[in-house]
Amino acid sequence: MSRLETRWWFSLPVTVFSVLLALFITGQAGFPELSGFNGAQWILYIVLMVGLQRCFSFFGWLLVLMVLPSAAAPERAHVDRSCPRP
Repeated sequence: MSRLETRWWFSLPVTVFSVLLALFITGQAGFPELSGFNGAQWILYIVLMVGLQRCFSFFGWLLVLMVLPSAAAPERAHVDRSCPRP
């Protein structure tokens, strides 16, 4: 998990979009309401939601990397040039 993924302003929208899209997809697949899920449907929903969350997190990281590189990879933003490389 990157530092960016621990920030609330990044993880909150990623999680919300993942949950909403997972609910939409399972609804379109014919699953009942969330309270009517059985064990296998819960497993499918969680796997779908986690997969979507990882995808949204990756694409969000790429977007932040393009817009504000120092926020996406702060440990790589500053390069120490005091020691020349061999």
